Amino acid sequence: MYYSNVEDPVNDIFMTEKFQQCLAFMKKEYTQPMNDVTELQLNNQITAHFQAYDTVAYKDIQFESHRKYYDIQFVLQGQEIIALSKPTELKVSTEYDEKNDIIFYDDADKINSQLILKTGDFAILGVADVHKPKLVITSPEAVRKIVIKVPIL
Repeated sequence: MYYSNVEDPVNDIFMTEKFQQCLAFMKKEYTQPMNDVTELQLNNQITAHFQAYDTVAYKDIQFESHRKYYDIQFVLQGQEIIALSKPTELKVSTEYDEKNDIIFYDDADKINSQLILKTGDFAILGVADVHKPKLVITSPEAVRKIVIKVPIL
């Protein structure tokens, strides 16, 4: 997992070319956001999914993980908690869906760590990073976020 803010200059040092492309896109969206877009192909492999929702309680969402894609979770507006857990400590509730590249897990209370994403923050989550996004901090609030899918290989 990698966690930072889109305005942090250190990001340029650590990222490979495909993540540099995503970072450039995030910087542009942060300063000049597109409206009424739900999905955008950045190239033939990388897709950005635009989301808007209200944060929810821990019990209202499942842990998830992916096999083929990194998730870049980038908050454009608002704030949320992303809970993290170890895959070995959870029970699979929905087997791997290859088309959507997702596995869902039960055991909502098996949280190993939490990450607070605020406006401009992003996290890059890999295949071992079982996560539960969209979580409320103190009271439900509106969040606008982009989830960018980057192939592992």
